[in-house]
Amino acid sequence: DIASHVLGYMGRINQADQARLEEEGVDANYRGTDFIGKAGVEASYQHELHGTTGFEQVEIDAAGRGIRTLSRTPSQPGNNVALTLDIKLQQVAEQALGDRRGAVVALEPSSGAVLAFVSKPNFDPNYFVDGIDPQYWAELNNSPDRPLYNRAIAGTYPPGSTFKPFMALAGLELRKRSPSYTIADPGYFSLGGGHRWRDWKAGGHGMVDLHKSVVVSCDTYYYGLANELGIDSIHRFLTKFGFGARTGIDIEGELQGLAPSQEWKWQRFKQKWYAGDTVSVGIGQGYLLATPMQLAAA
Repeated sequence: DIASHVLGYMGRINQADQARLEEEGVDANYRGTDFIGKAGVEASYQHELHGTTGFEQVEIDAAGRGIRTLSRTPSQPGNNVALTLDIKLQQVAEQALGDRRGAVVALEPSSGAVLAFVSKPNFDPNYFVDGIDPQYWAELNNSPDRPLYNRAIAGTYPPGSTFKPFMALAGLELRKRSPSYTIADPGYFSLGGGHRWRDWKAGGHGMVDLHKSVVVSCDTYYYGLANELGIDSIHRFLTKFGFGARTGIDIEGELQGLAPSQEWKWQRFKQKWYAGDTVSVGIGQGYLLATPMQLAAA
């Protein structure tokens, strides 16, 4: 079951598969073929892996017996697909997650190559090949852990404090902060003396500059920074890092997450954007959503 969400699984060709093959104009190449890739790399590289079906034209007699071969087109084996996954790193990541639900994505920054891609819990792809056992299918679908759910590309979550370095960079780039700019953190942030957004540390972190704000993960620092930047400036900055957009990884099922803006909230809820909404986004909460794949790419 290692890397099962990457590799995907094979299964018998059904009516939906047949219709798709006909739409793509490649159904002739699947005559006599029982199995097809259903998910993961098995699906996205199906045509490269499949090869070319062979044909033989035979003359037969009235009883249906072959008399002679008129023509023969030999079959061609499919191509091999080499992945960028580092199998040892993949195993380490899967072992680290253990029985917990979650995802791990590790990229090589210079090339974007995916070195580890884990979604837990995973599943055994061998059960799907000859038609899945109803009992195992029920276990997969009824489990609260949702093992078929690819959390690495389809799980959208508030990124939380992993988002703060992007906010720090936005503050520098948009000239709202300098490395030496310092705030006194009382342990909360308030707008006009009204509602208070509390820091994770009661009593606050004292005097906090940019470097310390990242080191101690100071919520108060980023509440204030987000309020000064405004959501639309944050939105424009985030999109440069791919937040709110698919990365384009070559596995089906990727979601785009959400980099919110005033316009988005109005279109989605017919409600105006409030300053308090921006404050929450500052620490990677609120309406902000990202997939583990997106966050790794960013």
